[in-house]
Amino acid sequence: MQSFEDNLSEEVVIQELCRARVTLATNRHDAAFFHNIAQSATPAHDIVPRDWGKIPVDIFPPRRTWHRFRPKHRAGLQAAETNYRGLYDAVLELRQQTPPPAWAIRLQKAIDAIRGRVFSPKPFVLRPPTVIAVKKEPSGHQYRPLAIYPLADKIIEGLTARYLRTNLDGALLGSCMAFRCGTRHRPPPTTHDALAEILEMRARYPEQDLYVAECDIKGFFDCVGHSVAKQALIDLVADSGRTFQIHPRALEIFSGFLESYSFLLTVRGTAQKKLKQHDPQGIFKWHEADLQGLYGHPALPPIGVPQGGALSCLIANAVLHEADKAVASFQKSTPGKLLYLRYCDDMILISPDRKLCATAFAAYREVLERLRLPAHLPVSIRRYTERFWDGKSKHPYRWADGGVPWIQFVGYQIRYDGAVRIRAKSIRKHLDAVTRLTDRLLSTMRRASKQHGVRRTASEIQHRFRQKLISMAVGRITLGKANNGPMPMSWAAGFRGLDGRSIFRNHLKVLDRHRERQVKRVSRAISKLQLPSPQKNRKTADAHKYYGRPFSYWAQFR
Repeated sequence: MQSFEDNLSEEVVIQELCRARVTLATNRHDAAFFHNIAQSATPAHDIVPRDWGKIPVDIFPPRRTWHRFRPKHRAGLQAAETNYRGLYDAVLELRQQTPPPAWAIRLQKAIDAIRGRVFSPKPFVLRPPTVIAVKKEPSGHQYRPLAIYPLADKIIEGLTARYLRTNLDGALLGSCMAFRCGTRHRPPPTTHDALAEILEMRARYPEQDLYVAECDIKGFFDCVGHSVAKQALIDLVADSGRTFQIHPRALEIFSGFLESYSFLLTVRGTAQKKLKQHDPQGIFKWHEADLQGLYGHPALPPIGVPQGGALSCLIANAVLHEADKAVASFQKSTPGKLLYLRYCDDMILISPDRKLCATAFAAYREVLERLRLPAHLPVSIRRYTERFWDGKSKHPYRWADGGVPWIQFVGYQIRYDGAVRIRAKSIRKHLDAVTRLTDRLLSTMRRASKQHGVRRTASEIQHRFRQKLISMAVGRITLGKANNGPMPMSWAAGFRGLDGRSIFRNHLKVLDRHRERQVKRVSRAISKLQLPSPQKNRKTADAHKYYGRPFSYWAQFR
């Protein structure tokens, strides 16, 4: 059991501040990519964090200093983790100097301010966050509210969530797959583990049809009542079965987090007005009529949980823990015949017994109604068509040849015979991300070309851009090195559950073709711009003659 005081010690606060500094370094590195190509692009050192609040950036030793503390053996470490370890070790050692450096004095003030707020006898209060409007679809006008707190508030909220999650994780059931804690012997479950369990269920009944039910909650985080969230935490503590007493200050921070935000006031009241200024048709969709029906009154109590915080993840698991328990009672009475998985608010039920699947599905929906969470009305699937993918909630349907061949869960689509592919929406989001990066580069070069501010030659720009796309997609590939699956911190790593399975490579080859089209877009644009000529004594870029299979999306999965 981890105490609240240990979870917010000086060393832990320093760790969180160091991670924030490494995140800033990553953002500056991204800005340097464009500035190294075009002089008019924003320089890396001009990138300042917008969410640090009153905490200054210069509370760390100079970058050249802490780079000397980076691990000498970096096998398996990504750049961000290497930088974090170097910075953290440098801070711990150099802040002990006598007299202390100026940055160490500023760092200590920031630490004392954060811990002082936590352990002060005064009531804990969080100011309302800044709400950022994030488009749900690139061409649409519906937005999702993302809550941004100042860095100090974010650290306090995040460490409180870690304290609660660490001590309460044992109360959660195995069906809960998201935002879990690992142990010394077992890492936390992932979406890839969910895929493995579904395939195992399919293999357990090779000759039988399976029945699948799905239920989707409308705008989950925007529809969680504050009173529901508070009661869910109390119930989860009771289910922990341990002599765990939540620290009173942790409860205050939990309540302060909820009270700093409500959809009606924070989003509808403030954020909606700002949204209208740059998108007159923009709207934050809220299921107000459904909530009024569930609460039985037009005037609603405080509803809505900030999206983007660590406590939000804890609240999701605590609130839906009751639904997990309701379904678990059917699993105990019929071992091996019912698979239930939940990842945040996404759930799936699979069983060879249609009646059992329907009964468990009804029990799950009854819990949602008690929690006053609006769910999409389930539809009955009589035959498989393209409209199957439009349905949010579905009554039990037959997953088999001649029925519905595909099911979808946590980014994967699984066929009745065990073949797996990435869902179309995930493919589309990545295609859009590659296109946006290309558009930004072209816009930067065109502006700089008018002022003769392009720094690099045509071949250098094309090589750097291609390397940027490859790194983003599949990581930094080294020729001659054995391929043991997707490299960490790449897009392909997000779907490493495909590795070693029967997959559809055509979907991945679409990504390869799109990447090459974007490279050609840049090549065509370069031919029309005034660029510097290659210098005779300048070292040429280390480019390969062939960028094919080793660097492709589909080759990352064995």
